[in-house]
Amino acid sequence: MTETFQKDLALLKTKLGYVEDDTFDWDSVVAILVLRLANTDCLHKDNPASHATQIQLTDSGQSPPGLSKTDDFFPTLVVNDTFSRWRLSVEALMSVKNLKALNVALQTEDSWILSRIQIRRRRPLNDQANPVLHLCYGDDLRELRNVLCERDYLVIAKLKNVPHYYAFGLPDDACLGDSKRLSVRSDEAANDQTQFLHAELSATSDPKWSALPVSDDDPFGLAGAGPALRRALSALQAGKNVIFVGPPGTAKSELAVKLCKSLEVHYDLVTATSNWSTFETIGGYMPDPSAAQPGAPEPLNFSPGAIVGAIQRNHWLIVDEINRADMDKAFGEMFTLLSAGLVRLPFKTRVGNRMVNVVLGHPSTDTEDTLAIPLPQDWRLLATMNTFDKASLHQLSFALMRRFAFVEVTVPEKSKYRDLLRDRVASRMTGGIFDDTSREAILRLLASVFATGSSEGLGKLGLLVGPAIPLDIVDYLVARVETLRSSKEELASPRLVLEGLELYLYPQFEGRDREHDGILRAISEALSLTEEEKAVTGKSLSLWTGFEANAE
Repeated sequence: MTETFQKDLALLKTKLGYVEDDTFDWDSVVAILVLRLANTDCLHKDNPASHATQIQLTDSGQSPPGLSKTDDFFPTLVVNDTFSRWRLSVEALMSVKNLKALNVALQTEDSWILSRIQIRRRRPLNDQANPVLHLCYGDDLRELRNVLCERDYLVIAKLKNVPHYYAFGLPDDACLGDSKRLSVRSDEAANDQTQFLHAELSATSDPKWSALPVSDDDPFGLAGAGPALRRALSALQAGKNVIFVGPPGTAKSELAVKLCKSLEVHYDLVTATSNWSTFETIGGYMPDPSAAQPGAPEPLNFSPGAIVGAIQRNHWLIVDEINRADMDKAFGEMFTLLSAGLVRLPFKTRVGNRMVNVVLGHPSTDTEDTLAIPLPQDWRLLATMNTFDKASLHQLSFALMRRFAFVEVTVPEKSKYRDLLRDRVASRMTGGIFDDTSREAILRLLASVFATGSSEGLGKLGLLVGPAIPLDIVDYLVARVETLRSSKEELASPRLVLEGLELYLYPQFEGRDREHDGILRAISEALSLTEEEKAVTGKSLSLWTGFEANAE
């Protein structure tokens, strides 16, 4: 047992002996990390997206006498040495007894509260040196950090072969010193056989490309999405970001989400708006309550936007409806970053008591006046674009398009589309007023509008939509019948289906005044509408196409 570890353990057993129970005792601890918060910047309590909470545990040289390398504290981080950069999240337990001793009000009968700590590792310029290790708190250990002050201590302990860490807080009078230090129980820490981190390391830093159902033409239960998935996968592996393009209802967003889940990568999902600027994507200054002085206004601090925040957390980013924003204006400096460039942002952020510059990318050297936010090699941006909107919303410039691969998500072919409708009608329209005759009538009407192929009906106009819209109409018809007690005669007529079209399909034709007559003709022929029914639904359609307004 090293002398430093022996001293720390004896003191902690005295100060925190009351936290011991059947799951934790200090004699089983093999590594201890002691941090005085004044020597860190982990007091950014009111900014959960803050990535400035980094603690460098070792330098790139040899460990001081009596201390071990950080690999002994996080023993399984060296299992796979392939990755030069990665970030992962591991479980950390906080003692309820310790929190209550620090005057934290808790309403729980549990002995421990589950939280997490984030660990980042990046290989220094000298590959022979110790890897530099950081703890990145973000919103983790919130209960402890909310109550601890600048002169207080944060203690993290590791038990042998236990797949998580333990975090405690101690007040200033614990007298644990002014430095941050790591001590281990001799060889026991290095021989820790805990393997709980390796899977997360692989998942976080090496997307599981082989886990995707690439041979399936209907992956994730999405009809006909196989070709799109295969193209997207190839583009992502080639280092490109991806935009899924296609008509409404083709499950573009769902495909992006399920792709990320299958790769086992963390992701953030945001929806673009016409108001987006670099503030929403990159970030900007916001009041920082954590740095306010009594009686003084809250100072400004850099708050990351959606893209920078996702990069900081090493989360892939999914931007839904990307062309709703003027991305040339909103992307700003991200153009350079996506081309593996280095971007120095016009912002400063607070690190401890200092304000430092914010740099995106991989600077050749680290300086004390700079917070570097590196772009992980495996980080990707996925987006969706509704092709019905591309003429009326913001256009994407060639500069932006060069940084993406565009993957088309098509409408399922006619027979597969009809099978989807049949399955939904059969599963949702059961019992009560629904019988074989009414189900077949509704299926025929829906299929005549949606499952037509490209040579008839809406397909002739290039306006076929994906199955999500008619499937929603089926659900609406079930609720409509249950609510208003429709008759069997109504179910057999096109009136209820037409009602669903007006609610779910017509809004997709917004601004298409030139196609108004063709759309109305295709629907009227598909549903065999009378002239009166055609005139009535034509007025509903014109509310979206703007046909009558333009005619005047």
